[in-house]
Amino acid sequence: MAKESRLAASLCIISAARDPAVVERVTRAAVISRDGTRIAIPLTLPPCAHLKRLHIAQGKNFPQTSVLNVFADHDYNRSVITIVGPLSKLGDPVVSACTEALNLIDLHQHTGVHPCLGAVDLVPVYPLAKDVGLDECGDVAETIARQLADHFHHFSAFLFGAADRPQRRSLLQRRREFGWFTGGLPSPAGMLPDVGPLPNSHHGLTAIGASPYVLNCNVTIDTAEMQVGQRIAASVRASSIGGLPGVQSMALPNKGRIEIACNLLSLPEDCGSAKEVPEDVSTSPACLEARVRELALSEGVSVIGCALVGLTRRQCRALAVKAIAEGIPDYWKLRQVTMM
Repeated sequence: MAKESRLAASLCIISAARDPAVVERVTRAAVISRDGTRIAIPLTLPPCAHLKRLHIAQGKNFPQTSVLNVFADHDYNRSVITIVGPLSKLGDPVVSACTEALNLIDLHQHTGVHPCLGAVDLVPVYPLAKDVGLDECGDVAETIARQLADHFHHFSAFLFGAADRPQRRSLLQRRREFGWFTGGLPSPAGMLPDVGPLPNSHHGLTAIGASPYVLNCNVTIDTAEMQVGQRIAASVRASSIGGLPGVQSMALPNKGRIEIACNLLSLPEDCGSAKEVPEDVSTSPACLEARVRELALSEGVSVIGCALVGLTRRQCRALAVKAIAEGIPDYWKLRQVTMM
């Protein structure tokens, strides 16, 4: 039976979702080491093609790691690939997946409503077990960044959290510094990346770092009015007066409505109340949805629904133990994940 000892997770977030074959190739690269061998897979599958229809016959699995979940959003044109394993084993599959994404995704061709700066937009490393420290995760995150820079001479990244030494600036702060919310790449007179040269318009700029686990939760309101969504997003944000603890939020259009897209920050592992909060977060998705519903009602609109993007920390940890113990590197297939 696998143990929780030394487990960590990385969420590889890529700026692609509308071509399932691209998402599949990046996901499979996190499972199979091909030792530099390129496998040609047609990129002409229909939009609803199931992930199981593609097969890579060469290469071998990365040891003791697994892809637990794949979440792809068409309107955002953005996918989240959850990779887990012992911290010492996590770097190789993450570098492999990012390498495939950088080979396949051209920001010149990218359109989507979600902010992004890079073909690989975000690579956080999260501790899943109590015996894994943030500084260790920061070491792994920085190593990932350096290895990608060795593979791609034009690869550029900024570091955040425990990988950003000595400042340890948060992802939110670093995104503001580099213009992530406005979508503008840094100019020669602006901020310089921490790794690599000034970003080019093909690969863009990647955020790589380490922090406590972050749960993504989106609440959809029944309106297309962006100003309504922006007011609600501002009201639930932890930085606002009366906001919810540990909530970062923004309003985005999605499927003709407005989505309040939120990051829910984790409670500390040693927090006594964590036992009473199944999601291990400062504000639960249920509390977030209730507050958004209240605010939406005051605006004269209703809430359509609430969705988690990926897994809670406890789910991630439990499934990581199961997948590794049973030797299932492509665990996401067993969960019958569909392209969203």
